[in-house]
Amino acid sequence: MAWFKNWFNTHYYHLLYQHRDDVEAQAFVARLLSNLALKPQADILDLACGKGRHARFMAQQGYHVVGIDLSEASIAEAQQWANEQLQFYVQDMREVFRTDSFDLVCNLFTSFGYFEQNGDNLRTLQAVYAALRPDAYLVIDFLNLPYTIAQLRPAETKAIANVHFNISRKVENGYIIKTIDVYDGEQTFHFVERVQALSLADFEAYFQQSGFELRQVWGNYALQPYEPNTSDRLIMVARKGKAII
Repeated sequence: MAWFKNWFNTHYYHLLYQHRDDVEAQAFVARLLSNLALKPQADILDLACGKGRHARFMAQQGYHVVGIDLSEASIAEAQQWANEQLQFYVQDMREVFRTDSFDLVCNLFTSFGYFEQNGDNLRTLQAVYAALRPDAYLVIDFLNLPYTIAQLRPAETKAIANVHFNISRKVENGYIIKTIDVYDGEQTFHFVERVQALSLADFEAYFQQSGFELRQVWGNYALQPYEPNTSDRLIMVARKGKAII
């Protein structure tokens, strides 16, 4: 089983990442939507939406939002917020979801590059291309590779709600790999996160192959200019252009 199908469906994944800053996330999304100047009640697809924290905020701003994620557990929890403007579905991002239906597709919080085959990255972007209306936008919020590698912490431990996490990190064979050993009473579990070490140049190549035009690159959630060595994020805005045949 692919690591993300296992890890993202566990209680421990959500426990480990419960510290995520919802205020920062909402401020980022607000800046992003303001910059893109979408039409009122635009249709937005939140790709790999998790429990829907970004999707919920976007819907509160008056947009029609659909969140999709491969994690059945995450979508089951997100469903409590579903209404006429906000829907959630279990869906593989590599598969086309509703052709020519969205004004914006968002892929946030490093939710890309999970696959074993590079072709799956291109397949994902081709599926996004199909879902977007003409001249619509894709936003990918990814880690900034040079900064992430420079700041990588090889090991750390965390204790959350009487659960202990031993975490190790390394860069190997084109992946940033995080190993998570969980100690919960007498139970122990082992999980791995593997994210492809993708650079801006890699994304530029993928965009060109899939028919997208890169329009903007920011380096943090304040939407400041991207600096390869100091920016903690790689936030890219691409527009749907002419199809590649």
